[in-house]
Amino acid sequence: METLVLGGYTRDTNKGISTVVLDTEQGKLHDVILQAEVNSPTYLEAIGDFVFTVVKEDDWAGIGLFEKEETGYRQITTALTKDVNPPCYVSFDRQRQLVYSANYHQGFFEITQLTDEGLEIVDSVQHEGSSIHDNQKSAHVHYVQMDRANECLLVCDLGTDEVYTYRILEDNTAQEVARYNSAKGFGPRHLVQHPSLPIIYIIGELSNEIDICAYQNGILTHIETVSLLPDTYTEWSGAAAIRISQDGRFVYASNRGHNSIVVYKVLETGLLEVVEWVNTRGHIPRDFNFNRTQEFIIVGHQEDGVLALFKRDHQTGKLTYLDQKIAPECVCVASIQS
Repeated sequence: METLVLGGYTRDTNKGISTVVLDTEQGKLHDVILQAEVNSPTYLEAIGDFVFTVVKEDDWAGIGLFEKEETGYRQITTALTKDVNPPCYVSFDRQRQLVYSANYHQGFFEITQLTDEGLEIVDSVQHEGSSIHDNQKSAHVHYVQMDRANECLLVCDLGTDEVYTYRILEDNTAQEVARYNSAKGFGPRHLVQHPSLPIIYIIGELSNEIDICAYQNGILTHIETVSLLPDTYTEWSGAAAIRISQDGRFVYASNRGHNSIVVYKVLETGLLEVVEWVNTRGHIPRDFNFNRTQEFIIVGHQEDGVLALFKRDHQTGKLTYLDQKIAPECVCVASIQS
């Protein structure tokens, strides 16, 4: 039995942070249970008994730290700012004991330090700019996380068609290193880094593409762009989540609208080759994740609350549908890190 943590909107029936139990022997999902009442915890990161999540309290928004107890998750501390929208992404830097959060609506990211006294905001970096799409009237920071070597902070700005890299200085503030410019209207949303090759895959929400980039010393260099959708598909879709297997052999990405996960084989060069498109059995697959052993993929659907379970073939990368449960307004699926 393995537990995963779910985040989501609380506009309708969802009340906050929930968990779901995955039976890895039977290939079944059990017990979607509310663990903490939180206003729209739309993104979270789970580490052991702790969860860092988006928090909104009246006119204040930011991040919160929760700890697991017998009766659920208890809020320990928060770092909130007045009159801002909640963040859309949260990540934790264990080495520096820093939390990074991306604010889509206002176009900035924050660095928050975890101390014995709680959470303290130490830096806020505002982006400026725009691009050609209707959703790109201003900066929209959508992703902020350290690279695999823990040397540079990678920041996707969907609004400006840029991916920034920053150094984290000794005082825990950010210093810009470089900017990568995607094609106009691409809309960088999230990215993943290959575990052994010097390659990063950036998912473009607006163009429904992946930019394959070389990555060295904080600098991204474009290699190739591939489509997330079949050539025959002409209706609306918006790219969402992207994941890479631990062995670096397969990349997975979700398509909202086409309602699919596309599976790519990673070639020796780092380039991608489509294996298959898999119907996710729900509407608007906003997020998905591997379980701890990466034998399964769990997909959360924003619109109809379907939480779908797929078996993953380690050799071919292909997915086989197994089971589903209802997890209302689910937009984040987090495997608990050790």
